[in-house]
Amino acid sequence: MVNQLNCLKAGGLVLGIIGTVVAMINVFWAIAVYEEIPIVNDNFILGALLGNAPDHIIRLFYVTVSIFDMVAAALLIAGILMKKKYFLLPWIISSMVEIIITSIELSTHLIPAIVLVAIFGGIIYIWYSIVTLYKQMKAEEEANTGVQMAYVDETPSQLPPYSVLTIDK
Repeated sequence: MVNQLNCLKAGGLVLGIIGTVVAMINVFWAIAVYEEIPIVNDNFILGALLGNAPDHIIRLFYVTVSIFDMVAAALLIAGILMKKKYFLLPWIISSMVEIIITSIELSTHLIPAIVLVAIFGGIIYIWYSIVTLYKQMKAEEEANTGVQMAYVDETPSQLPPYSVLTIDK
């Protein structure tokens, strides 16, 4: 169990680092290098969302999404290093949204089914690994805090007798 948790943490750190770097490259591309390319027209969802929007709106959209991805990836790294399970949630949620959008996009193209299944199998496995890491960090936190999750109905007659309470320093 410990080795699996360490592997999930290492994988999460790698994903966080890659996500942060890719998001920084996307921000740089959207601000400095962006040229008018038919990405909005070729993209089914972006075409419906941004359609005939001016270039500065499209750039703003890409910068906003990239910054959100960068923050989610940075929170993934911070959550793993600081053992804060809730820091993993933005990455989990944004990744699931990206999986859904990508599946809609790829379904409109003629990609062979085997390649499509392999791509989504890998993406969903990575997402599931981070969800598993979140659950294990939650279980580890509950074990370390000593919070009893089940309610036990104890009457005074069931409690062990205590005669003297001593406190050792």
